[in-house]
Order: sequence, then C-alpha cells, then structure tokens
Amino acid sequence: MVNLLVSFWFVFISSISADTCFNRSGFFPTNGTYDLNRRVMLSSLPSNVTANDGFYTTSTGQDPNRVYGLGMCVPGTEARSCSDCIMAASNGLVQNCTNQTEAIDWRMYRNTLCLVRYLNRSFYGSLGIDIIRDDYNTRDYQPNVTDFDRTWEALMIGLIENVSSENFAAGTRMLESSNTNIYGFMQCSRDISLQNCTRCLQQNVIDYRSCCRGRQGGTISRPSCFLRWEIFAFLGLPENIPLPEKDEKSISTGTIVAIVIVPIILLALGFGIWRKRKSYKAFTTENGYLSAAKRLTKTYNTALPDNGKEIRS
Repeated sequence: MVNLLVSFWFVFISSISADTCFNRSGFFPTNGTYDLNRRVMLSSLPSNVTANDGFYTTSTGQDPNRVYGLGMCVPGTEARSCSDCIMAASNGLVQNCTNQTEAIDWRMYRNTLCLVRYLNRSFYGSLGIDIIRDDYNTRDYQPNVTDFDRTWEALMIGLIENVSSENFAAGTRMLESSNTNIYGFMQCSRDISLQNCTRCLQQNVIDYRSCCRGRQGGTISRPSCFLRWEIFAFLGLPENIPLPEKDEKSISTGTIVAIVIVPIILLALGFGIWRKRKSYKAFTTENGYLSAAKRLTKTYNTALPDNGKEIRS
C-alpha cells in the first residue's frame, strides 16, 4: 500500500506545474498588443534558452506594452529536454493566465525542471521572495518523524552552504534510524546574486517548518527560487550524491598569509622605531629619567589591557 502511494505521488509530482498568474501587476485585453507581444516572446523562448546555455532574458515590444521574459533550465539539462520543458511551461502560461500581465511557472516536465516568467516591467536581478505555492505528499514519514525532520534540516542547511555559482545545489543524506535517503534539490533563478539566492532558499526552509514538517516529499517555490525533497531519486539525480564534507582542520591561504606575514611586518616596524629612538639622547629631568624607547613601551602598555581580545562587528 505504501509503495502504491509513493508511486502515485511520483506520477503526480513529475507532471506538476507551479504556474501562478498574478493579479497584482494588472491586466491586458485579450488579443491586444501586450497579449501579442507576450505570445511572440514566449514562443521564442525554447530555442533561445537552449542556444544560451540554459538561461535567457529578453523583452518584446515597446512601452507601455513591452513584455519582459525569462527562461531557464537546470544546469546540464540536455537541449531537447530543456526546450520541451520551456515550451510546456510557456504554453501553460498562455492557456492559464489569459489576461494577467505577470505570471511564472516552475515546471517539472519529463524528469527535468525549468522556469518561465514574464512581467510588464524589468525584474532581472531583483529578488522575488513571495511564496508561489507549496505542494507536499500528505503522508508523514511514519518510521521516525523526529529523525526525518532532523536529517531534512541538516541536508537543507548543507545544500544552501554548497549552492554553486549557477545558483544550484543537490544532495542526499541518510536517516540515522534506517537506510532511507532524503534527496534534496535547490535552484534559484540565475539572474539573482548568490546572497539573494541564499536568502530565498532559507525562507523556503522556514516555510517547511510551518507547512510541511515531516512530509516525506514536496516542493516549495517562489519567483526566485525552488526547493524539492523526496525519499526517492528524482530529476535524474543519481542514487547517491552526498554533500561535500568541509575539512575543519584545513587552513585557508589567507589565514596562512596573515599568520606569517603580519608578525614579520610588525617586527620590522618595531625594529625601525627602536633604531630611530636609539639615536636620540635620553631625556633627563629633575623628577626622573626615561629613555625614548622606555617611554614608548610604557605608553603602549597603558593603552592595551593585558587580556586584550579581538572585537568583531
């Protein structure tokens, strides 16, 4: 029975479309200039996205009927699969968003993922963090929900830390209580910065805690980022893709330079000051005697506490 439910969920989630037609940006008349520009732009996306390494932005028409569009496939997707996915998403937006000037579709199509988005103003590089939707398997992970949540959190934190320059990460983590893996996949729109990508994905993790905790599979999507997790491999992910482990004992090149070079510079500077001060005669007063070097040492000992610590902002 469990296998049957998992199979049903796999078929459902493999064909799901997270298309959203936003009313917030206004509407256009059917068959008007904006509608025509939208159709022209969307029809050109499949070929343009595949010809530009899986990511393409464009605009069609003139203000106030200009349409800005974006198409993106997962890095490494074959050209045919990418084109088919972009076409399916574009057709879905035309059919479902009949008069909205803003729409977006994170489309899972034939074991791949793509993004199509259009708007009546430029959005490239801007973070879109409003949640679009969340879909999840209604079944909790029955054997050990606590272990599942703990492992899920660890996997997602690791994925966010390892997001690549293409705003993409995927990996697995095995539950402690069984041989079951949790598979995770994250993708941000490639027009946003890595910092904004991280922020968007972190918000998805926060939303999981309120909407989907313990669910053995699901998706959470925003205009700028997408998250999916399952207890089976999906989107062509291999059966075992553990996250790279960080070597906590390793020291970065910058740290080595700081350790070696900085003391040398300070010693050289101190020696120069000492040589310069040594050339002066000792100051003699009726109240006592202090050489220039001793006065300098006394000044620094007064300014710095013996247990001085580095302060970080």
